[in-house]
Order: sequence, then structure tokens, then C-alpha cells
Amino acid sequence: MAKHTAYAESCASIGLMMFARRMLEMELESRYADVMERALYNRILGGIAFDGRHYFYVNSLEVHPKTQRSNGIYNHVRPVRQRWFACAC
Repeated sequence: MAKHTAYAESCASIGLMMFARRMLEMELESRYADVMERALYNRILGGIAFDGRHYFYVNSLEVHPKTQRSNGIYNHVRPVRQRWFACAC
């Protein structure tokens, strides 16, 4: 699967990190900590703006404004970070 089409929404990555944390609490295996670290650094932090008030809900690798205008499959992708919702998921 290409990275720009991966299921990498902010919510999914946060859920993955929370699941890995719980698994780490049950079984002290480093692979769960590795999953947490990858999710945090590769997706969660990249989706949140510096001010902490805006974020990319979708996979930020899909954000390419020129392509989005000409390709209908990217209609759901916004080229700027969105404000927080009452419920982000």
C-alpha cells in the first residue's frame, strides 16, 4: 500500500497508541513501546499544529492542494489543518 493512501487518520493513530500502551502494561515487551513511539512521532505529532488548536484528521501525506483540485477521490481531504471538533472521531 502506498503511504499516501494508508489508513493513517489522527484518531486511528491515537487509538493504536492507547492499545499498545495497554498491551505494554499487560506484557512487558519492547515491541509495544516501539509501536507507541512510531505512532507518536510518525503520525500524531505530524498531524497537530504547533499551537495545538488545529490538526489534520486525514492522512497528512494526502494533502497536496494541486492534486486535490483535479482528482475527485481527494474531495474529503482539506489542504489546511482543521479546528478541533467537540468530538474529533
